[in-house]
Amino acid sequence: RFRVDSGYIAGWAIDINHPIVLTGNARDSQTLLPIAGVLVKPIPSYFSMTTGADGLFSFNQLESGTYSVRFTKRFYDTVLVDSVEIITGQVAQLTANMLRTGGGELINENFDNIERGRLPAGWIQISRDSGYCTEFSDSTVWQVMDNDTDDLAAHSAPNIVANFYIDTTLTGDDVANDDWLILPQINTAGTITMRYWAASQDLNFLEHFEVRVSTTEAVPDSFTTLIRNVNNAPAEWTEYTDNLSAYSGTPFYIAFHYISVNKFVLKIDDVLVEYEVIEATPEPTPQIAADWHFLGGYPNPFNSTVEFRFDLAHRERVTLRLYNTLGQFVSSLADQPYDAGSHSLRFEANGMASGLYIASMTIGRSSQHRKIILLK
Repeated sequence: RFRVDSGYIAGWAIDINHPIVLTGNARDSQTLLPIAGVLVKPIPSYFSMTTGADGLFSFNQLESGTYSVRFTKRFYDTVLVDSVEIITGQVAQLTANMLRTGGGELINENFDNIERGRLPAGWIQISRDSGYCTEFSDSTVWQVMDNDTDDLAAHSAPNIVANFYIDTTLTGDDVANDDWLILPQINTAGTITMRYWAASQDLNFLEHFEVRVSTTEAVPDSFTTLIRNVNNAPAEWTEYTDNLSAYSGTPFYIAFHYISVNKFVLKIDDVLVEYEVIEATPEPTPQIAADWHFLGGYPNPFNSTVEFRFDLAHRERVTLRLYNTLGQFVSSLADQPYDAGSHSLRFEANGMASGLYIASMTIGRSSQHRKIILLK
């Protein structure tokens, strides 16, 4: 997708050794907040840069001439600004208003800003083994540790989240760890993926852990679904990717379960949970199309009232929910059985801000998603 913004504002720059000739910022078109990680590329040129947390960028090595400037970032529409005139001794200023598409990051945690011995806000640790270790001063629980104090190499320095073994010299027997690290609840629609890095601290003591999911409570006995089982985790940092799309539209929790027996230290770093909404396209196969079909909202864009339409070949229980582009739940429109036939649901967007929203319809284990735009 491309959304084209034309025009720019030119001003004068102070003549220094390497004067800036192009500067500006990238921001979210709905929230007007700066966007970090946007790749800015003047075309034609060999130069590019990525915006920082303030959304700013600048170039000081462009020759005089006419350029197009491209702004790209995952989960945002590409912005292309044409006819940007670069003149030596002047500075061209651009503001790229980028429209978020259906996707984003739900959790992005590298633990570097978390105090040692603690956990990020919303994360929970539950230890059911009551174990202790002579190597460390605390019970065997999940907690943030750092390179310098604990001499534990991180994937991205300085911090990690880690847990350590139960010392058999204290217990007298080989006792398995039973320690749970539970992430904040996730409730979104679309393709959901978790990426993370894990490593055993010692090559001679390779660790054992699981990744589990609960759709009810954030307590160990509720994590009945096994997503991944890693026995003998390598001592080299290894990236794992888990597809959690089966839980699209369903609130759920993810947990790391440490279950080693007489090992050493299990380390986790750079945990990323993200989602992407891919708008469904009608299937050409008659049999599939005959089961049910979500037609989306009409009109689209809409001002204050929208009508969602869908067709059912059989009596089905229908769930229809609305999410914003951050994946946050906005409203539940339907959660009940409907007879076979064509149906419509009227929705009043009272109190909602203008912008892009995702309507997600679920029947059984199948979901279809449609984008709608509210314009006020």
